[in-house]
Amino acid sequence: MTRLDILLSQLDGLVVFLAAAHEEVFDLIHVHELTWFPMSRDPRVSATATAYRIAVSNAAFLLGYAYLESFLADVARQVYLRRPRMLPRGRQLAYQEIVNASSKDEMLLLMLGKEIRSVFGGSIEEIQRHFAQKLQIAWPDEPKIIVASKLRNCLMHNGAVVDERLATAESSFSIGSNIQLDPGDVHSYGLAARSFASQLWADAHQRHLRETEQSGSA
Repeated sequence: MTRLDILLSQLDGLVVFLAAAHEEVFDLIHVHELTWFPMSRDPRVSATATAYRIAVSNAAFLLGYAYLESFLADVARQVYLRRPRMLPRGRQLAYQEIVNASSKDEMLLLMLGKEIRSVFGGSIEEIQRHFAQKLQIAWPDEPKIIVASKLRNCLMHNGAVVDERLATAESSFSIGSNIQLDPGDVHSYGLAARSFASQLWADAHQRHLRETEQSGSA
């Protein structure tokens, strides 16, 4: 199973997760609220079916984006493992890290980990440039991925309120409004992620990873 297969399987699982957004499930939760959710846990179940549907949809979106980001990080990691000379020459290790490393391979993994954390600590535009310029992997033209990144940031760090960056990236969002996704929105982003990831994986495989598979089967 390839890393792309794993991502697609994870996205398939979100379809099942989103089924929980149906009003019938919401009604069932309220019927069993006292037995399923002890008062000590204080789950604060949504008061309306609409609020519940939004909560489930927003959560599913965040999980889906996390899957995609993990996929991208793993692709970058696989490429650097295959072609370590592509790592930036300026990437340095602390003296203690070098002393504690038991082998050259372990030092390589330390350098690789530092690079991945640095790249994915930046914006989606910086990640895009890294893939295109450093890894020489074509970044598919899928605007929804850029929007999804800014949407994720607002959900995680801005109280689910639209900021200027998201409003600029997608005109359907207005600054200061609350983000209220529904299952259809999440499915739409999921389809975009599938197409995007499949294209990116195909190019990464063609340029860097195919030789690894061939040598492994020789």
